[in-house]
Amino acid sequence: MKKSASVVASLLTLAFTASPARAEGPVRLGAGFGIPYGVIGVNVEARAGDYVGLTAGVGHTVFAGVGWCVGGRGYLFPPERKLRPRLAAYYGTAYVHGDLEKQKAGLAVGGGAHLRLGKSKKHGLETDVLLIVSPSTSSVEEDWGGVSVGAPVKVSLGYTFSF
Repeated sequence: MKKSASVVASLLTLAFTASPARAEGPVRLGAGFGIPYGVIGVNVEARAGDYVGLTAGVGHTVFAGVGWCVGGRGYLFPPERKLRPRLAAYYGTAYVHGDLEKQKAGLAVGGGAHLRLGKSKKHGLETDVLLIVSPSTSSVEEDWGGVSVGAPVKVSLGYTFSF
C-alpha cells in the first residue's frame, strides 16, 4: 500500500513539475473580456493533458449582474509551441441587454489561439472568435419582446499567466 501511494505521489509530482515541455504549467489564470470571462472578468484553465483544457470564468456584465462560463478547449499543437491555435466550446452568459438589464446563457463554439510571451513563456495573450449556436438570436429577441440582440458572433481577448 505504501509503495503504491509513493508511486502515485511521484507521478503527480512529475505531472505538475515545470519543465520545457510543461512551460505553461498545469493552471492558467486570465483576465479579459468576452464569453470565456463572464463578459468582463477572470478565467481559469486547468490542463487535462497536453492538448485539452477545462475552463471556467466569472465576471460582470456591467448592465445585468454577474456573468459566468464553463467550457473546454482543444489545442492543435503541443504546449512547447509559442502560438497554440485551438478549438473551443463554452456554455454561459452569451447575450446581455443593458436597457432591459437581462442576460441569457447559451452555447458558443469557435476557434482561437493562445500566444505565450516573455522569457519564461508563462505570460500570454489569448483570443477567440465564437458563434453562439444556442439559443438562436431570433428566439432571444422574441423572449425579450422584439429587442435586437445583435449578431451571434462574439470576440474575446485576455491576458494570461501560467503557474
